[in-house]
Amino acid sequence: MKKNIFLLLFIFIAGCGNYRYARISYPSAQPNQDMRDALASLYVVVKTKPNQKTKITNNLLKSLIGGSHADINGLLLAKGVAKDFNDKGARVAAFRFLDAKSMEFDLVGKIKPQGILEINLSEPALSISEIEREVEYYDRKTKEKKKGKTRVWIYEVTLNANLKLIAFPGLMLLDKWTAPIEYKEEHNSKDMNKEVWFERIQEKMFKKVQNKFSSRYFGVPVLKNRRVFFKKKDKESEKAYKFSQKKKWNKAEAIWLKRIKEKSDWRDINNMGVSKELKKEYSAALKYYRLAREKSVDDKEAKGIRWKGIFKDIDFAVSGKIKPVKNSFKWFDYKVAVLPFSSEVVSMDGPVMLRKMIFEGLKESGYDILTIEKTDALLREKGFSDGGQLTRVDKKKICQWLNVDALVSANVTDFNDVMAGIYNKRIVSGKVSFWSLTDKRNILDLSEEVLKIKMPKSFVKGFLGQVAKNWAEKLKNNPLVYESLIFSREVVGRFPGLPR
Repeated sequence: MKKNIFLLLFIFIAGCGNYRYARISYPSAQPNQDMRDALASLYVVVKTKPNQKTKITNNLLKSLIGGSHADINGLLLAKGVAKDFNDKGARVAAFRFLDAKSMEFDLVGKIKPQGILEINLSEPALSISEIEREVEYYDRKTKEKKKGKTRVWIYEVTLNANLKLIAFPGLMLLDKWTAPIEYKEEHNSKDMNKEVWFERIQEKMFKKVQNKFSSRYFGVPVLKNRRVFFKKKDKESEKAYKFSQKKKWNKAEAIWLKRIKEKSDWRDINNMGVSKELKKEYSAALKYYRLAREKSVDDKEAKGIRWKGIFKDIDFAVSGKIKPVKNSFKWFDYKVAVLPFSSEVVSMDGPVMLRKMIFEGLKESGYDILTIEKTDALLREKGFSDGGQLTRVDKKKICQWLNVDALVSANVTDFNDVMAGIYNKRIVSGKVSFWSLTDKRNILDLSEEVLKIKMPKSFVKGFLGQVAKNWAEKLKNNPLVYESLIFSREVVGRFPGLPR
């Protein structure tokens, strides 16, 4: 008897086996009108304190003590926040990573946002602490479980994110708040340098915190259940249902639309409403739901559908929906070429590698960019192959040769790996500019330096390690790869990026 009761209960909960629940995410809160206007065309800017550049002076010890610095990957956070806000219903026009000194409003004017989300990150505090923990283990000799103690090391970082939401162009402060950021991990040893650990965990750390930023304006997502039906012993209906299970909603819609024309079954009409609601096409969803309610009045299968709740949810979403503003997006309409870099360094490979890295970074950031091969081929036709030669040529002429609207050029001032017994200095520095044919001037002038200084724990072991590392890199034809990647990341981050 009990088994029969449980079986009947299961069948009842499952809806007699002819429907399943699709879960639709709704915000638990909505921003006010001023904030909605700002979020409709948002410019996300992440700012960090300028790196404390370490310089070699006569006082070697002082330089070495100051050599350790935790680099924040602000570009990673800016990209993540832009994507997260877009996913929640905002429209991010562009993102950017800057140091905390200034903001170029001339550049913001070209993006033409309605709001600026400024995220100021404090200097990260890194620590390693040791704790003793009781563990249970199996002793193979005695074949018994025993208790013992083990040591673990906690790697931890703390910093603050100070956020401002600003209306543009009026610059009215709409919101201001501070979000503490904490992240920790356990390790079985403390062999890893804490700065290296911080570099590795930033992606995981930022993924956790970027949801905090968006939930400030959209709340924590709430899942709403909607029934997706199929008709038993109807192969076509079952096929569409299976497509919906696999989240292939467009394929399911094609079948439902065909069936609505032929049979006008309320189940197919309801399912179209669910699909449109999932896609946030609320007007279409309402149309289908109202028609489904009308056609299912006398059908017992539809009695469990809470139509009032569905309409209330959609009304709430529509009332707070951000209406995206169609930006001119002139900035990302530029056709761009990255010119060969001029150089003041001995290395032939370094400037070539930096150019390629910056080209790839800008392409990933949404720029319409001429390939390096095509750029070089067109320049050779005019008798130019070296970046130094191009510094003496009118940029307007270069744009005409390449049929582009803007030029990225750079001068590499340092690309060196210096060993002096007990320390190793690796430095990549240079100046990068973005020249616009429309403005006939540089609208971006950047100066960047990446410097790493390391004093090995063991002089002999460290010295040999550095020599081996240098030779390995030279054999690969990729000297100073790590520092070059950081240099390129910092440069690309200071160009506005288009969210993907």
